[in-house]
Amino acid sequence: MKKALLISMVASAYLSTTLLAQDEDNHPVINEVITHQSKSGFFIGGGIGLGGSNKGKSNLMPISPDSIPNLDALGTHYKATFFTLDLNLLGGYQYYFDKNQKHAIRTNLVFGFSSKNDIANGSLDNFVHKTDTIYTNFLGFNFSINADYLYDFWEKGEQTIGASLGLGYKYNAGFISSLTSPDKEFNEDIISFSKAAKGGRITYHSITPRIGVHYYLGRHQFEFLTSLEPVLYSKDTYQATGTMGTGYLLYQHKFFYNFNLNYSYRF
Repeated sequence: MKKALLISMVASAYLSTTLLAQDEDNHPVINEVITHQSKSGFFIGGGIGLGGSNKGKSNLMPISPDSIPNLDALGTHYKATFFTLDLNLLGGYQYYFDKNQKHAIRTNLVFGFSSKNDIANGSLDNFVHKTDTIYTNFLGFNFSINADYLYDFWEKGEQTIGASLGLGYKYNAGFISSLTSPDKEFNEDIISFSKAAKGGRITYHSITPRIGVHYYLGRHQFEFLTSLEPVLYSKDTYQATGTMGTGYLLYQHKFFYNFNLNYSYRF
């Protein structure tokens, strides 16, 4: 009896082992390993930027001591509003430094062509025209270098959504394209002054803190950035001669703000 029971137990154990082995063959155990494709690499692209400032001031200061002796009372002080349009080319490198590909640092260079329109409203002291508006258009370029921290908070397949925070340096140069005024009589003076001042340059330097959101679709990268550009240094005074006499044009800037939409391709 004992011998029969022992034989039965051995046979059951053998049969269970055989069936288990067959089941593993039919349904192999898969150890799933989640891998993240690298998002590091060089990129190149372009973008468009819109911005402006309402903290500027434009001064038109005639210096004709023979005709008007009181130079301290001369000139006009306009509250100036600037509108800017930038077309940019950009390139740089981004490096994701964690295994989950969520955290990265990025540096890039941006070169852009810009158009700035200055709308200045104010009054001319000691002149016939007591209230006037001057429109100035500047054509020029800008150059910036930036560094950003990136954090990707959502990822599915080839799609990624994240945010960025960074800081940059920006140099701007603008050249006067035209000066006009809606006041017909005053506009004759402005046009003559504009011809003399055409090509006059304004330059300024700024530090640009910025924040943005980005979306990746494979190697295609889209980004929306907002930046503030407090002006550190500007050189924007030049001399010209028109029907009003010889004078200075002075444009003063405190800060600009910018909104940028960029596309880049990662290699």
